[in-house]
Amino acid sequence: MNVLYTIVPPETIFGPAEDYDQGKLNTIEMVIDGVTVMVEPLGPGRGKVQRLLSTNPQHYLDRRWQPGETVYW
Repeated sequence: MNVLYTIVPPETIFGPAEDYDQGKLNTIEMVIDGVTVMVEPLGPGRGKVQRLLSTNPQHYLDRRWQPGETVYW
């Protein structure tokens, strides 16, 4: 279990709660170029990074894996 201590409202970090309740967030876990990410599919062979799951600190410095970036597979 993780604890997130912040003054930022939860909706800013996680998005609207109704998106989770209604299953609107369609994400899949993928390994792209050896990097594990959660991706929201946008179409055939492309998607938007929702979350970086890699344990390699160097991946967090790479702009390609930042949330919101479009990835192709």
